[in-house]
Amino acid sequence: MFTDTYVARSLLLETTSGKLIWQAVGESGSMFGAEVRKENDEPIRIRIWESADRTGSRVCASLFSRKLLSQNKPCQCSIIEPYSAGIFGRSYKNDGDKELAELLRALYRAVMTQCAGREPKDDASYEAAKQSIFSELFG
Repeated sequence: MFTDTYVARSLLLETTSGKLIWQAVGESGSMFGAEVRKENDEPIRIRIWESADRTGSRVCASLFSRKLLSQNKPCQCSIIEPYSAGIFGRSYKNDGDKELAELLRALYRAVMTQCAGREPKDDASYEAAKQSIFSELFG
């Protein structure tokens, strides 16, 4: 049986090795997606994002397949960073929760780093775009 920790560790290894390619999804820039496909199978779509609530932020990942071979129907599951039990800093109920949280946070950082590495680094274009937006807003 596969655990959330096993899946998070595997996704992290595939991401840091460059085998799993992520891209920003949507307008917010805080959700990222990737697809895993085995020969002649439907792709499994993966999304990862950081979710904020009254207790702080947690990393969430969802995996979706339109058709699993064993069930022949859509299937989705989620892996969510456990709630932190600490008031100051991150502490967790047990070592398993701590390991899962650290893996999900490391995965999210690796994904953001991978995607940021593909963004254009043209400061002049960025500054021009910024001024254009500000002009629209205040002009």
